[in-house]
Amino acid sequence: MTLEFIPTDEQGKPLHEVEYTVKVYTGKTSGAGTDANVFINLYGEKHDSGERPLKDSADNMNKFETGKLDTFKLMAIDLGKLVKLKVRHDNKGIGAAWYLDKIEVVDNRRKKTYYFLCQKWLAVGKDDGQISRELIPVDKSVLEKSIGKKDGARQDVALEIKAAMTTYYTKVVTGTVSGAGTDANVYMILYGDQDHTDKMFLKSSMTYKNKFESGHTDEFILEAVNIGKLLKIKIGHDNSGLLGAAWFLDKVIIDAPSLGCSWTFPCNKWLADNKDDCQLERELFPQELETVEYNPCVPYEIKTYTADERGAGTSANVYICLYGKEVITEEKPLCSKRERDGKFKRGKMDLFTVEMEDVGDSIEKLRIWHDNEGLTPGWKLDKIEVRKLHDSNKGSDTYVFQCGRWLARDEDDYSTSRELIPDQKLQEIMTSSGQSKVKEVKLRDKLKIRCKIQRKPSVDLEAKAIKYIKRVDSDQKLQEIMTSSGQSKVKEVKLRDKLKKKIYEVSVFTGDESSAGTDANVFLNIIGENGDAGERKLHKSETHMDKFERNHCDVFKIEAVDLGKLYKVKVRHDNSSFFKSAWYLGKIEIKDPTDNEVYVFYCERWLAKNKDDGKIERSLYVKGYTGEMGSSTGSINTMKYGSSLSLDSMKSSKSPRMSRKQMSMASSIVGIPEGEQRSWKKMLKECGAVSYKISVATGDGDDNGTVSNVYVDICGPKNKHTGKLFLDKEKFEPGCTDCVTVDALDVEDVRKIKVGHDGTAPGTGWFVKSVVIDIPSRGKHYLFNCGTWLARDKSDGKTERTFALDDGVSTVTSYKPMIPYECTVITGDREKAGTDMQITLTLFGTSGTSSPLILEKTGNRFERGSEDLIKLDIEDVGPLKKLRVETSGKGSRTSWYLEKVALFNMKTGEKTNFIHDDWLNKEKGYSKDIPAKIRGKEALDKTSYKISVKTSNVRGAGTDANVYVILFGANGDTGQLHLDKSETYKDPFENDQIDVFTFKDMLSVGEMSKCRVWHDNKGLGAAWHLANIEVEDLKTKKVYKFHCDKWLSTKEDDKQIVRELTCGTSSTPRSPGNKEVINYELEVETSGVDEAGTMHHGWIVIDGEKGTKKYKMHNSKVDKKLRRGTTNTFTFSCKPLGKLKSVTVGACEREDIPVGNANGKEAQWLCKKLSITDTVSGDKYVFSVNTWLPISEEAYDLADGKKVKVKAVEKGHIAVVRNLAAIKYEVIVYTGDVSGAGTNANVFITLFGEHGDSGKRPLKQSFRNLFEKNQVDKFTLECLDLGELIKVRVEHDNSGFRPGWFLEKVEVVNQGTSAMSEFQCHRWFDKDKDDGQIVRDILVAS
Repeated sequence: MTLEFIPTDEQGKPLHEVEYTVKVYTGKTSGAGTDANVFINLYGEKHDSGERPLKDSADNMNKFETGKLDTFKLMAIDLGKLVKLKVRHDNKGIGAAWYLDKIEVVDNRRKKTYYFLCQKWLAVGKDDGQISRELIPVDKSVLEKSIGKKDGARQDVALEIKAAMTTYYTKVVTGTVSGAGTDANVYMILYGDQDHTDKMFLKSSMTYKNKFESGHTDEFILEAVNIGKLLKIKIGHDNSGLLGAAWFLDKVIIDAPSLGCSWTFPCNKWLADNKDDCQLERELFPQELETVEYNPCVPYEIKTYTADERGAGTSANVYICLYGKEVITEEKPLCSKRERDGKFKRGKMDLFTVEMEDVGDSIEKLRIWHDNEGLTPGWKLDKIEVRKLHDSNKGSDTYVFQCGRWLARDEDDYSTSRELIPDQKLQEIMTSSGQSKVKEVKLRDKLKIRCKIQRKPSVDLEAKAIKYIKRVDSDQKLQEIMTSSGQSKVKEVKLRDKLKKKIYEVSVFTGDESSAGTDANVFLNIIGENGDAGERKLHKSETHMDKFERNHCDVFKIEAVDLGKLYKVKVRHDNSSFFKSAWYLGKIEIKDPTDNEVYVFYCERWLAKNKDDGKIERSLYVKGYTGEMGSSTGSINTMKYGSSLSLDSMKSSKSPRMSRKQMSMASSIVGIPEGEQRSWKKMLKECGAVSYKISVATGDGDDNGTVSNVYVDICGPKNKHTGKLFLDKEKFEPGCTDCVTVDALDVEDVRKIKVGHDGTAPGTGWFVKSVVIDIPSRGKHYLFNCGTWLARDKSDGKTERTFALDDGVSTVTSYKPMIPYECTVITGDREKAGTDMQITLTLFGTSGTSSPLILEKTGNRFERGSEDLIKLDIEDVGPLKKLRVETSGKGSRTSWYLEKVALFNMKTGEKTNFIHDDWLNKEKGYSKDIPAKIRGKEALDKTSYKISVKTSNVRGAGTDANVYVILFGANGDTGQLHLDKSETYKDPFENDQIDVFTFKDMLSVGEMSKCRVWHDNKGLGAAWHLANIEVEDLKTKKVYKFHCDKWLSTKEDDKQIVRELTCGTSSTPRSPGNKEVINYELEVETSGVDEAGTMHHGWIVIDGEKGTKKYKMHNSKVDKKLRRGTTNTFTFSCKPLGKLKSVTVGACEREDIPVGNANGKEAQWLCKKLSITDTVSGDKYVFSVNTWLPISEEAYDLADGKKVKVKAVEKGHIAVVRNLAAIKYEVIVYTGDVSGAGTNANVFITLFGEHGDSGKRPLKQSFRNLFEKNQVDKFTLECLDLGELIKVRVEHDNSGFRPGWFLEKVEVVNQGTSAMSEFQCHRWFDKDKDDGQIVRDILVAS
């Protein structure tokens, strides 16, 4: 029983009751009547009536029978204008199923009738299984259209109904645990922010006939009226079913296109009376950060007219895409595969209502295609009509697209895709007499419009908001407008000129490689500034019967609406040929018929599963394109002939479909309370941002991983913190370490971190083993050992925890701060210039040498004509002198044409170019040292080195092994030199023999400090006793001697085959007068204050222990020196001065611009400081001047000069290295105690210290099985004293039967001092585990 209490006004007078007459029309379909109890609820603008039973029919004793009208009276307070009606039955009785035609409700007070069209079953066993419906009122004119039609005109108002209702596309994901599926009847209740639905049974799955099976995702379509955005759902089942009612629900995903929102409701629980907590119903809430928001969609009514001729119908699945002035919709199927039966038959019109992005006021074109599936896929399409409601929902526009062509592989031009432009646009308006009129619209001027694509985002977020130039066209537009009287009328709307169709000539060049041709089906999509042509099969070649054969050019014609300037193609094949699928594509050329412009797209790669990188699809960019290609980072560039942006380039734009997690990642204030955001923004402006490298390690247990959204908040002193930094990872797998790099507020000194996630459902917890925060620009490495659960259903239920540095288990390690660089790598525009070899860079500067840096081969990097921007953190090596580029020599393309590498120091703003413009390959070498180009001049000179190697005169001293050497000096090192062909002996390195080798045209390493010599231990007599090595610089005539007098042998002496030798003596060249001279570098810094600089010459007198030197610093109009705020470098030679004591510095006038009557600062120079470097010893003498110096008439006027003594002496690296002793290091390697921890691969280590590195050393021992599970292996390495150790690089070559290796730690003991350095790892070196790396740099433990 329902009781309604009548509300009163302020005076206590009851509000008016209104009588509503409810007329219920049961359909005429067989079995349409019902014996169930029916209930109704009326909703008005003011109130709702509450649910009322429809008991006593005024027309029939036996109500709700087939084809009958039943009338009921209902009293309620004034509801106002009715907006919807909810009707249901209780499913009781023998014949509960009910086919409801419509309901009419008469407001007897206002004499107004509302028409609610249903024409659907309310039945558990029919239609979509619902026994409750929400209906909206429709115009009477719609019902009049239904006269003579069976059971009314629901399809005539399908568009209006779709617009008034909200459609919820629901995906129900059943778990994968044993017995997860159910045979019970599942229902759902949606709760919105305005209302909620009744129980809606999930009966008709769009994806599976047998629904709710283990691992299945079942899709359903649910409809409701005005319940708003979802807050929660209830889902349950009736515990029925013969085979099993228990159900393990993973999650529910609900997408509401008309609201522009998609929600994820995690469950991960049983719905069963005998499992878990024995609940059959669950209340689920949306996972906040997985909620996706995008621009709301609108419904379109699409009518397809299949031609009335033999074979015109299709069995394929049909898709459509609409183009507007500013928006392109996503690709959409016209119906699901389950709804496919009976559609697209010969001579038939099919109507579909599809929700897609709002393309705006005008539909400029459409693309329609099919997937060529089924027995009879060929389709002849007569025309398409697309109807779209006006924004007011009063009136509509109908666009007519004439086609009259086949979409078939064996008809017409063999294309299964067509692009159509509208031939008519109808604007429908109902007149007072109820008639509709249609007016035709003539075309007029063309107009260019900015256009933006909207698509659903992929996993890597490639599809984002994209703008490009687009031409508008359409022929005719008829617009339907509803008048104030509720009638419609049609008027003609003027349209612009048509977009022009073009026929593009596509030439496909198969390469001249062995077995280059393919028999697979090839597909191509052409992309331009006006959009894309859609994927087309390259079916019939105009040049060859057997297409895509080796060294053939196949020509195809593709018809498409004007694409504008072309910049990209996507090409693929389907790998369908069993014997001949692999294809080597040389290039694609596309000719635009309008201006005959030819666009060239180079490939020069295989599209093959078993060759190259295994890909059978490639994206190719037009020759000359300089925009972003998706794989590279950096700012967006433009094409040289236009301003369009590539479809893959908008990485920084906000996506039309973006989860709240993604929006949080794009926002700089995520996780900051609203009240703190202003002060936080101020702090960001003051402190700036830095890059944080965050590594999180997940526990090893099977349930330790999570699919939740994980975040880290980094906290420093004075309440500084970064806010929540979300880690862009879909799943954190057990036993893996995931790494991300993010830019965020610089907190200066990390004190603690907050780690958490948004998982609330059972099973979404996460066991975090450790978190590492690395700040390269500050040289800080923070390790937080966590070892705890973040889970609602485990431990203490917390999903966020704080970890502090002072907790006793966390550590911080300091190292030399890194410098951020932007590295631009330009591959030449030559045939086969691209490569897939591994590329490594090493930088050499005035202050040292960087560690080798591997440039990852991702996407289109290092392809022909490409310009790739890569961000790197590199050790501070000072101003750059040279760059070493090394390639692995491995891969399917082992040649690379490198044009240039440019390095931009983001700290100093200096850009250094390294120009190669040549190949790196087997013939020209896989490694190249390239000098820096500074102001058009190479920073290093070339020279030749003559290397004389003296083998000792002891028994068995000679060797048959291959010998190598590296020379080290002030400018870095030479790289590996193979002492291959002796100039003095045919059989080198024999007893008491001197072998001479000359290496020509090498970059000078400057003053030498040491050499590293070794052999590969191959041959019958590998052991070698080396007496000494002598190196002569043939340009400077300097000779450097390196004494050894030791064995290089695994069996003799200390069993070392690598020796590092210091430069014991060096003889300096003699001048013509037979006097010894050396080079000095003079560095002069002029103050930055106003007028500090001078246009005149500077001079200096240097006093040393062994003599004096005068030197003039020349200035000129062309070579400007000594200017305000600059530092200038000069080089001079003289006899050795010994230790420097003092200098006198001054200035003198230039002959071409006398000082004359100038006075004050105009006739002075403010020298700030200067330094002099002895290039032999490397010692640098620093002098502080800070004095205004007068411009004198003559140079070296000591009275006008300033004499200053040495302020500091910086010991040179050369001198330091020459004085280092050889040290033996014991390397102790601990393999972990986990399953499969051992390795059969070859392991290598490099030690890095303050004095350099050891070089890459193999860790080998004879007759011992190394690196087994829980094993400790010890090795001895000899090298020059490295000083305090900084890090080690450990790697293996991935060889052997089981190369994967779990390294626990490495200990290195200096056997000279017994000092031990520990390097904790606890990581896999395995391409299939952890992060897939087999090379790791490990910092010394603090």
